[in-house]
Amino acid sequence: MTTKTTASRWTIGLGIAIWIVLVLAERPSADQHLWAALILQLAALVWVPLIPNIATDRQHWWLFGAALSLVTAFMLPQGIAAGCATLPWLLVTLWQFQVGVEWLIQKKRSADQVAQASGRIFMVVGGLWTMSDRLGWQPLDFDPAIVLLTGVHFHYAGLIFPSLVGLVTEYWPSKTGKLACWLSVAAVPLTAVGITIAQITHDFTFEAFAAAAVALSGWLTSFRYGKIAFQTNELPKTTRITWGILCIALFFTMTLALAYALRPFYPIELLNIPTMRAWHGTANAFGVAGAGLVGWRYYTENKSNII
Repeated sequence: MTTKTTASRWTIGLGIAIWIVLVLAERPSADQHLWAALILQLAALVWVPLIPNIATDRQHWWLFGAALSLVTAFMLPQGIAAGCATLPWLLVTLWQFQVGVEWLIQKKRSADQVAQASGRIFMVVGGLWTMSDRLGWQPLDFDPAIVLLTGVHFHYAGLIFPSLVGLVTEYWPSKTGKLACWLSVAAVPLTAVGITIAQITHDFTFEAFAAAAVALSGWLTSFRYGKIAFQTNELPKTTRITWGILCIALFFTMTLALAYALRPFYPIELLNIPTMRAWHGTANAFGVAGAGLVGWRYYTENKSNII
């Protein structure tokens, strides 16, 4: 346990340092395309390695190496070289896809296990769309901003969110938790289908329906984490604080996502891609993924020390 913790601390610490250097060097505005790229790199460098049981000791170094290659891909202009530089990270997503499939086959198919396994399966879509962005491809003539944001989406909403929902339901089972798990799994393909239908037909009805499923899952999970943070005595203080932040951030981001999906029916001038990138993306990256996974890190380490 000690070796694994040491390895992950090194790679995550280095990842944080590298990401801060990137931000200081680029100094992007939160509503810029570059900010979405940095949020994606943050997931690879820091948040993905923080997911419990994502990798063994040696695999943490492989994760870090693949993340560095992804960072390199975003330093290069779009094209073959940049696309090739994403290959190590794509291999990571394929590896997690295999892990997720084996998880579904070998383990009991309870809601919490299905959510965590599905997150690993969905991650590969993020890897493929990230490669498309660096190659300069635009599948189905999607706007370049949407191509990159799809890569970001499948790392955060595809991998990290189902993992957070599954973990809290695994440790503190509840009926609402199970419902949130199933919704988090269904919402990912529903959202992808809804956005595709909207792109081809300009009919946003299915996209709005998918957003409602996402929002409901997020709200249920938000309340669950909030309740646990304030009522569970065994939690470390840091976990209480971070999960309290997650509760607020997740409720905010899910409400914002639903409002954005309903924009064709109830237009709100402020809800556009730059605004969503700045507010929804940032809150998800730090308030949901960051706070949630840091809280889990402190909780699992504290629990293992007690045992």
